[in-house]
Amino acid sequence: MMSPLTALLADLSVSLALSTVLVAVLARPLRLILRQLCPTGDVSVFWLVFTGVMLYLTPLMFAVLSLLTATVLEPVPVISAALVAALFGAVAALLVVGYQVANARPRANPAREGAFG
Repeated sequence: MMSPLTALLADLSVSLALSTVLVAVLARPLRLILRQLCPTGDVSVFWLVFTGVMLYLTPLMFAVLSLLTATVLEPVPVISAALVAALFGAVAALLVVGYQVANARPRANPAREGAFG
């Protein structure tokens, strides 16, 4: 039997490990897409960081909520529930990010166009 603190730390570890893998895999492709969609570099940096934060927070939220509903604090059920919940949260976050990127249109750069387009 795990203590509640150990269960929470296991939950956090599973979620943070999953999110780190996701952010590491998606950072470069997302940066390339955001450069095409955003008129300035500062805007694309903001959205890259924002997406990274969301890819950490959403799975973490689901993992912690799954721990609140746990009735038995045994290692295997806690870790498997944390993994399932974190994966569910990651999929939810990725669906939102994917939907937003798919519906985004590149913005015209006013510096490249003339004063009247």
